[in-house]
Amino acid sequence: MRIAKDVTELIGRTPLVEIYRIPNAKNCVATIVIKAEGMNPAASGTDRIGLGMIGAAEEAGLIKPGKMISYGRSGAHTIQGIGAGLVPKVLRVDLIDEVISVSDDEPMVYGQRLATEEGLLSGISNGAALAGAIKVGKRPENAGRLIVMIKPSLGERYLSTPMYQNLEPFESPQSARVGTHAATSWHTEERKSTESVV
Repeated sequence: MRIAKDVTELIGRTPLVEIYRIPNAKNCVATIVIKAEGMNPAASGTDRIGLGMIGAAEEAGLIKPGKMISYGRSGAHTIQGIGAGLVPKVLRVDLIDEVISVSDDEPMVYGQRLATEEGLLSGISNGAALAGAIKVGKRPENAGRLIVMIKPSLGERYLSTPMYQNLEPFESPQSARVGTHAATSWHTEERKSTESVV
């Protein structure tokens, strides 16, 4: 077993996992897989960004190793985890092919479905990303193509919010055990994939 020399060596190499219950129910013609960035040490895709920024700042002499760094937070709005209209200066908008709009309700619904049907505890922004992936995955021109959705975090911080209040358990028509099996399968897949996915 590989032993990391420090926690920064654990950043990245997060697993990819295919979801199929939700895409099949929505008649998607593309395959949708999720890049589970919540498996980073601090349970967020921002681990990668933070490591890169801090390393660059230390090399440039802007900060010294061991210094405490704080960051601001975006304003509160319906879809938590996504900056409301925020377009940072470093964003390469020329690399963006399309912006897909989702309703206020879709992120909540899809976030809940990721947890109950696919075994992936998710937040509201994860639900928004899946809503967009589903829209793209249903387009006829994308038949047989692979869509990778970034899942930037876990959903434990949302357990006390309205998103997970009065949540109905998912039961498959074939078996009431599928909801539990989904979570087990994902952890198994994660262990298999961690060593091979960058």
